[in-house]
Amino acid sequence: MLNPRFSGRTVGGAQYDVTAASAVRRGLQSDLIDLAQPVYVARDRRVTAETGLYNQSARTVELNGNVTFTDASGNRFFSTHAFVDAAENRVVGKRAIRGEGPLGSVRAD
Repeated sequence: MLNPRFSGRTVGGAQYDVTAASAVRRGLQSDLIDLAQPVYVARDRRVTAETGLYNQSARTVELNGNVTFTDASGNRFFSTHAFVDAAENRVVGKRAIRGEGPLGSVRAD
């Protein structure tokens, strides 16, 4: 697929969108979709990456490569990997991260 868009609602009712430059479903009956240049947007959050894996039934996105997280408050975080639970509107990761925002900067290994 070119320029796919997947939409849904969080547990709290907010809308989220997962878009990408392109996507390939792993099989006819599979809920797993490989994404190129994915973008996750919900409320005041935007997360981008080089590649991703969207699990349509679980409403999760695993992001890899140059992951960038931004929010409406002016915060920007950078990592190599992140996991998005779209249903909960939560972004987590276990890899090194660096970030900057109105209150300063942070780095965590």
